[in-house]
Amino acid sequence: MRFVAAAVAVLIATSTTAQSRCPTGTDLENGIILRETSQGFAMEYSRLPNGLIAERRFIAGDTTGDALMSPHPLTKAVGSSSAPVSFSADVADLDRLDQTLTWVSQAFVSVGGVDIPNGMITAHYARTTTYEIGDCRYQIWVVDVTQTSSLGTIRTRNHYAPELGLILAVQRLDEGGTVISELVFDKVQIAPS
Repeated sequence: MRFVAAAVAVLIATSTTAQSRCPTGTDLENGIILRETSQGFAMEYSRLPNGLIAERRFIAGDTTGDALMSPHPLTKAVGSSSAPVSFSADVADLDRLDQTLTWVSQAFVSVGGVDIPNGMITAHYARTTTYEIGDCRYQIWVVDVTQTSSLGTIRTRNHYAPELGLILAVQRLDEGGTVISELVFDKVQIAPS
């Protein structure tokens, strides 16, 4: 009886430890959930076999629509619909933005198999800092992204964790660089299997 109780205690401690560890980029294969708890908002991210990142939004536990796909989190506003998006510049270069400092690309949306120009996107690395989310701490890059299309210009400041491959906070900026809205996640967890 004492052995069974000890085994159960070890099992509970092991599962609690496994659930409470901070996610890493390898966890994207199964999924990572970011939460903004004050409004009951969550986003689940996972890497698809084709390399795209799928994003599913939830409010109060209910999904808000189809998964959005993007080749990189710093390009996701361009891919804010279900239409496939591509870029004239190599998206993999965004993973070296702390070295190259700037990435500029023309964006294309595929409609009926035809790539239609959809404006320009510029990502500019500002600095590296540390960011706490829940009990986890990540090194992040602060990246300003400007997207220009026929619909206008969108400016965002992204707190991007390269270790996770995800944006942990995003601020929408006006033309002068003043924050007009923001989404700041306060919890991160590995998605349940």
